[in-house]
Amino acid sequence: MPTPSSDDAFAEVKAKVDLVKIVQEHVRLTKRNKDFWGLCPFHQEDSPSFKVNAQMQSWYCFGCERHGDVFTFVELIEKTDKRGALQLLAERAGVELKKLSPEQKERSDSRRRLLAMLKLSAQYYEYVLWSMPAGEPGRRLLERRKVEEETARRFQLGYAPAGRGFAEYLRAKKRSLADAQEAGLMRRDGTDFFAERLVVPIRDERGQPLAFTARTVRQDEQRKYINSPETPAYVKGRVIFGLDLARDEIARRGHAVVMEGQFDVITAHGAGIQNAVASSGTALTDDQVRLLKRFTDELLLGCSSASRTSFCLSSTPTGRAARRPRRRSCSRLRTRCGRGWPPYLAPRTPTSSSVRPGRRPPSFGRTWRRRRPPASSPEWKRRPPGST
Repeated sequence: MPTPSSDDAFAEVKAKVDLVKIVQEHVRLTKRNKDFWGLCPFHQEDSPSFKVNAQMQSWYCFGCERHGDVFTFVELIEKTDKRGALQLLAERAGVELKKLSPEQKERSDSRRRLLAMLKLSAQYYEYVLWSMPAGEPGRRLLERRKVEEETARRFQLGYAPAGRGFAEYLRAKKRSLADAQEAGLMRRDGTDFFAERLVVPIRDERGQPLAFTARTVRQDEQRKYINSPETPAYVKGRVIFGLDLARDEIARRGHAVVMEGQFDVITAHGAGIQNAVASSGTALTDDQVRLLKRFTDELLLGCSSASRTSFCLSSTPTGRAARRPRRRSCSRLRTRCGRGWPPYLAPRTPTSSSVRPGRRPPSFGRTWRRRRPPASSPEWKRRPPGST
């Protein structure tokens, strides 16, 4: 099939994509008559001034006066040029392009291969956990952590057995071992990078696996958790764990609960707190804040019961050093989103050690919605010295 020329490619891609759907991946839109309105993603504002016209397939912001079509929007939101926007949308629309630079083609092909490999590996690990005797250590760990099978399957938890089983699986599927190594799934000697660990997929907001974190099942293993490296498909500071499962509940409740780690989120979902997400133990980045703001205007920032007035995410390291990441997170939230989007500290946010089936904190979300503290209240002022 011949590839279209440049002008034809733009026209064909534009005819096959829907501007409203593209924009909705980045902005929460509300329909008013025939148009859609939302907060502009290109400047800070408190009331919607960003309009999308579905019939004309165009958009306009009355605040910053930016405007354009689907290509202009993708250029600005992805920080790319017109050709880059065309390439991204063409991949989505299934339109084959020509005259891509070698660098562009290699980057696009590499990311596509890695995403396919990560999806396949998640399916493999999940199958081992639930359908093979080799997955028994992982099943015992879940039983000890009181994670029900239904919850584990929602998060697509899996198990990586010892040895070279994954490499043999890829050979049987005629898949590239080099791609598995590039994705951080396999060592150079062919052994599984996550061997003898319960594997937790880290997925984007659409449910595509991008990376993994894995917990050991061995008592003598010093490193309890290991994580995938960053790759062309995965940048840690741009992903919110659990958002693909929590997004609907976040919209229903009107806020998200940001917890310490992946297992905290999994346990919370199993206990019914299904608007819980995690920043994977790091300070919230600007990209993560923007991602969360697409789904909610309110956050509950979790902290440990041992230091309930601090902003720390973890009990280790302890003391002042542990509180710095969360202080920066809260400062970043207020700087990025303004005073209309303050993070609220949840003094008794449940963790994986405190939330168990049958021990769900009663009316957790509703209680905090009722007791939402204003910025001038003593509860809001009770924060670590030096935080803003």
